[in-house]
Amino acid sequence: MCNTIIINNGEVEIETPQEFVDYFHQEPVKDEMYSSVVMHACLCQIDVEESLKQLQLPYEYDGMDYNVKVCDKANTSVASI
Repeated sequence: MCNTIIINNGEVEIETPQEFVDYFHQEPVKDEMYSSVVMHACLCQIDVEESLKQLQLPYEYDGMDYNVKVCDKANTSVASI
C-alpha cells in the first residue's frame, strides 16, 4: 500500500508527486529504485522522508502516512508537532 502525506490533520492529503509539487512548489526526491517519476502515480516512487527533510519539515510517520503540521502554506513555515 502506498504512502500519503497528511497536512494539518487531514486538511490536505498528498498522494502523488504532482500533488507534492502543487502544494510545496518543489520537486520531490526520486527514490533510487526508480529511473523516473510518473507525476500522477503514487508516492512510492519518491523518497518522502528526504523530500520532507529538504523542506525542513518535521513529520511523524505512522507506518503508512507522513503527518506534517504546516502553519502557513505560503512560506511553509512549520509549528512543532
